[in-house]
Amino acid sequence: MGLARRIAMGIGLHKEFPTWETNHPTIEMRRRVWYCLYIFDVGAIITFSRPLDFPDDGIDVELPLNIHDSVSSPSGYFEANVSDTCIQDITSGTKKSPQSANETTVYTHLRAQATFHMASSQIYSRIISSPFPSATELIELDDRLIGHWLARTPKFFQENVIQSPKSRLCHSIVSWRYRNFRILMYRPFLVGRLRARSERGASTAQENEIDFAIQRCLDAARESVQLISSFWTHEQRSMMACWYGLYFLFQAVLIPVICLRNDPQCALATSWRDQISHAIHVLESMTQLNTTASRCPGVIPSLCGSYFDPSVDRWGPTEVTANATGESIPIDVANIGNGSFRRYGFGNESTILDLMNQLPGFE
Repeated sequence: MGLARRIAMGIGLHKEFPTWETNHPTIEMRRRVWYCLYIFDVGAIITFSRPLDFPDDGIDVELPLNIHDSVSSPSGYFEANVSDTCIQDITSGTKKSPQSANETTVYTHLRAQATFHMASSQIYSRIISSPFPSATELIELDDRLIGHWLARTPKFFQENVIQSPKSRLCHSIVSWRYRNFRILMYRPFLVGRLRARSERGASTAQENEIDFAIQRCLDAARESVQLISSFWTHEQRSMMACWYGLYFLFQAVLIPVICLRNDPQCALATSWRDQISHAIHVLESMTQLNTTASRCPGVIPSLCGSYFDPSVDRWGPTEVTANATGESIPIDVANIGNGSFRRYGFGNESTILDLMNQLPGFE
């Protein structure tokens, strides 16, 4: 990715050259290639918790236009309100830049992901830095940057708008992605609250803000499980849908898992068990397309232990759980926030791959 970025910049894909005498399809193709590279590179940076080294200064390339550029539209390929005729908004003879289409095209998702990463890059830089930002700061950044991004999403691509079959996966991925990012933002406050409870660390001047941050984390995890489960139940299943669904679902379900283990008598415990059950059901069905998914349904109940059984009463936060070899796996509140806890993927610098490689059943 680093080499691809440097080659792209070396040939000037990051710049607009208004004085160039070139045709519009060439200009659009340059923009599309640049922003495809951008979203893949930044996506990988976030996935592996790497420093954000994609430059902002000196980048002035415009987003690709939201236009149709297929020479023909087979029946059912475009949205229902687009006739099955030749559709090509830009050709080699185009002299003037066309107007953006007021409907979903193949470039709508590219634009949505690119603008999301542009909006969230400042937040990401803060959450991988020390000291970790306060709840007040993150909530303000969330409302200002991600909230603004959500508000500017085209009406035809907003979350509640039904898409054509060919656009439903990319439309859903945008919803899954920004909720996953909110989980990453607010998870440390949830973990910190559980740790403070076990250490009797109680009060802080920002309790209300921390409560709000924790609620956003819980909401994002619950909504992720619901959305991915619904998609997997009602939409066409594909390898791509399985890959994205597995990645976002596994991270989301870790939130109710750790909550259930550490506060099994909470009024939300029933909801947490429901989320875990739905996630396990989806992960089991994903094994038909992705063998990696077969590792997850066994790991999640092993992390939950007896707390997953609603018939068990008189729970208290557990100290350890053990894998098949008898090795103790500490995920209790006493270990939250230290190296042993981060080892299992809940710490800020950990990645999902670290977690999956070190939990029981992933050796």
